[in-house]
Formats: sequence, C-alpha cells, structure tokens
Amino acid sequence: MFGGAAGPGSVVGSDEQRLLAAAEGVLMALRRCTPQSAMDELRDAAHRHGVPLSTIALALVDMAACRPADETPGPAHIAAQQEWASLFSPSAAAA
Repeated sequence: MFGGAAGPGSVVGSDEQRLLAAAEGVLMALRRCTPQSAMDELRDAAHRHGVPLSTIALALVDMAACRPADETPGPAHIAAQQEWASLFSPSAAAA
C-alpha cells in the first residue's frame, strides 16, 4: 500500500506522512482521543517495542484494514497485535 524505493515494508516522504495520519486516525476512532494522544501512543508503542514509527503505523493500518501479515509477521506486526488487538475485538466495539 505505502511504499517507495526504500524496499518492502518501508515508507518514505509524503507516503510516510499519509501512513502516520492514517494510523493516527485509526487510534482516534478506536480510542476516541485527540490527534496528539494518538500520535503519542504510536510513538510510545514504537519505542517500547524497538521498532520504527512508520512500521508500527503500517502494522496498525494493516490490522484496521483486515490485511493479514505475511506468513511470518515481523516485529512491528507482532507489536501492533500486542498493543491494539483488543481494540478490534467485538466486545471493544460494543463498549
């Protein structure tokens, strides 16, 4: 979805800004929070799991779009599952 010449799973330039905005929007919708809170959560999660911000953002957007990770998900997809999978459960939607 978001890609550039830097290689698979990477994003560059304005693609990265669009990706971060999309991930921020996902968290704003799910958490009903401000843009700043959503971005802070993304940054904190990236730091906590030791993955680049853009890759954890991509993993979150993939989850929201119901796109499966590859056969062997990378660290960012695993981190996104640990951080936000509960937000996508049916019980979370009812809350």
